Amino acid sequence: DANNPGRGPLFTVPITVVRPLKIGAESDARLRLDARTYRPGSIDRHFMAVPEGATLAELSFRTRAVEGNHTLVVHALQVVPCTPVSNRNPTEFEKYIPIRSNHEVTERVPVVGGLTLELCLCKWWASLGECSVDVEVTFHGISAASSPSLHLHAGPAPLAVHTPLRPEQLT
Repeated sequence: DANNPGRGPLFTVPITVVRPLKIGAESDARLRLDARTYRPGSIDRHFMAVPEGATLAELSFRTRAVEGNHTLVVHALQVVPCTPVSNRNPTEFEKYIPIRSNHEVTERVPVVGGLTLELCLCKWWASLGECSVDVEVTFHGISAASSPSLHLHAGPAPLAVHTPLRPEQLT
């Protein structure tokens, strides 16, 4: 109310500013989160600036000695411009990962270079106790150096590829 400022604002709009972690070539396009401890229901959020040229994020989870079986919930999301909110985003990933003692699990997530990736990790609420996990995020990228042209009955055709982040092994 402009005539009575003592009454306060009519409404407020909360704004959250997220500054993503920069992951550059000096770190080999890799982020290590060592000895993260997870308890039921606790959430561990990380925002990362995906390096230009990245097309895939490899998420590795290594456990140390833990008692019993645990479940880790992994949710990764990038908001891609011009992607409808109602549809599932192609870069969204959610998985329940079983955690056992001295175990390693690797998952791969498609990403878009130059955008922010949100990675949320938490222990499943019904999974009792706590566990310690080493998390590593490694970005990979590969793209065609030129647009390939394939012709029917022409046999094999060469395809030049470009790996902007580091040398990659193709199989």
